[in-house]
Amino acid sequence: MVRKKIGVVMETIQEKIEKSFKENSPRIAIKKGEKNTTYSELYNEVKILSFNISNVWPEQRKYLLVWCDEIENTIKALLACLLSNNIAIPISKDYTEERIQHLQETYTIDGILVDRDKKNGLKNIRFLNILQPMSIKK
Repeated sequence: MVRKKIGVVMETIQEKIEKSFKENSPRIAIKKGEKNTTYSELYNEVKILSFNISNVWPEQRKYLLVWCDEIENTIKALLACLLSNNIAIPISKDYTEERIQHLQETYTIDGILVDRDKKNGLKNIRFLNILQPMSIKK
């Protein structure tokens, strides 16, 4: 959806992200060891994750913690949150469950995106493992 504001064309953040992915499609977006991920491949992964986030949290503008071990998974989760119109809050992989519980109690945290299965004592919060979309624990 392109909007005009006093003669200036305005794009949404989602449109800007999609446009950037398409313009850079064949280029390498993430390089890890011998594995290269192109912008096109990254975009496909991010779109699927964005869709899954929207299925788990259908209402938009949810506050989601991004608690990933791998930086490339953090990037994917952040982009997917933007595309699904949610608010991503990246946190250190070193955060303890007690610290996250405090965040949940202090702020309105609707869920946590992770890139590993967590044995956790966190209560009343949804987890979505971004490597296994739609695996929801409550």
